[in-house]
Amino acid sequence: MSHRLASLAKAMLDKIENLCKATGFRFDKKFRLEFMPVSFYNGATGTFNNNHWELRINLDPVAWFDSKWTDASFSYDVQREFLVVARNYVDKYKNFVREEYLNAPKQTPLASNGNYAQSPLYCMQKVAGRENQGGVCGLRIFDETVVMKWPISAEHVRDLLLHPSPSWHIVNRELVCLPLFWTTAIYTCRFLYKELCEKKNSDDVKWPVDAIAINFGQWESASSREKYAINCHAHAHFLLTLDFIDECNDNFFRSLKGRQKAPPNYLYENAKLLEHERLLSYEMQAYQKDMRSCLMKIKEMQANEVQRDQKINKILTFLEQNVRTRDDNRDINNRKSLLSNRFSYSHTSLHYSYFNPNSNMRYSYFSHTRENP
Repeated sequence: MSHRLASLAKAMLDKIENLCKATGFRFDKKFRLEFMPVSFYNGATGTFNNNHWELRINLDPVAWFDSKWTDASFSYDVQREFLVVARNYVDKYKNFVREEYLNAPKQTPLASNGNYAQSPLYCMQKVAGRENQGGVCGLRIFDETVVMKWPISAEHVRDLLLHPSPSWHIVNRELVCLPLFWTTAIYTCRFLYKELCEKKNSDDVKWPVDAIAINFGQWESASSREKYAINCHAHAHFLLTLDFIDECNDNFFRSLKGRQKAPPNYLYENAKLLEHERLLSYEMQAYQKDMRSCLMKIKEMQANEVQRDQKINKILTFLEQNVRTRDDNRDINNRKSLLSNRFSYSHTSLHYSYFNPNSNMRYSYFSHTRENP
């Protein structure tokens, strides 16, 4: 198992290098390897699913966005589809891990002011820096912060660190390729689980380790004493569960008692980083572009409406002229008909005759009527 994990980690590191060469983007500046239960992403529950783990590579979301945006920069539709994909990623993983409600700790954490009585292990290896000539690694491991010879982080978080013991100075790229590292990591998880089962006197307990995270690049040196160190001291993060921490006391992993604070939520941090560094500004630019396009279409519609109104006015004018011409023609015809009737009436004649028997004579007269037009 450890040899297969080391080979798989080596293949992932090679994949990062090939990805940088193929895309021209520096995916090697920030990335993370995560070894966690399969059930974390697929939502399954139960002890059986917690026993099946997988090794994942977690890329810098900003570099991923930039590389994908370059591929989509020539097509409006492809850009919009990619923005939808990026927004779905942010909306999903910002709330993927639910925020925990913490009660008061059952145990008081050990003081972490650095004033320990025992002499620490101290790494004096010289390291190169990104912005200066370099410095000293400066890793310190105090006896009071050691659990099974693995130190805990300085903050009161559920984070167990695995360091190569000083003065053995190696970097994470070398660490993950060592079968010894994976053997130690698997042994640590099984050992914590076995101890928890004995503590609870039950075999049906939740796996005590949520994930094992190994950071690279800028994420690797974030917790280093030499902030900009390129080859800082190798270390892996064991993210512990709250159920396990609640069982810790003076007789059970004393150094871990009361360390309730949740470890880093990498999914939330990545989603937040992508949203603030890229997505919001690109979405705003897309909205502005859409608004400008809508305004242009509105202006085109308004221009078309003006042209349509002009055409309608011409049609109405033409119709009015036709109607007026018809009315004029109708008036002329009516006048002609009236004149014709008047002309006929003016030539109407009436003839009357009368016979007088006394005088034995006939009288007649002609009546002619006429009307001036």
